[in-house]
Amino acid sequence: MGLQRLDHRPLLVLVHAGSMDGLSRFEPAADIFASRAQPWDHMNPELAKMPEMPPLPDNELFRIRQG
Repeated sequence: MGLQRLDHRPLLVLVHAGSMDGLSRFEPAADIFASRAQPWDHMNPELAKMPEMPPLPDNELFRIRQG
C-alpha cells in the first residue's frame, strides 16, 4: 500500500512516491534529510532545506492544508 500512518505522529501521513500516478499535481514544500543528500541529487535551490526530519507537527511546513 502507498500510504502509511504512524501511531506516534497521527497528523503525519507518509506517501510512497512510487505508488502515485500523476505526480504533477503534487509540489514539494521542502527537502528533508538534506544532510544525507547524494552528490547526484540536484535539489531545487528555492525549497527550504532541513538537515534532518523537523519536529512535527509544530513545523509550519507540515501543517494540514485545507484546499
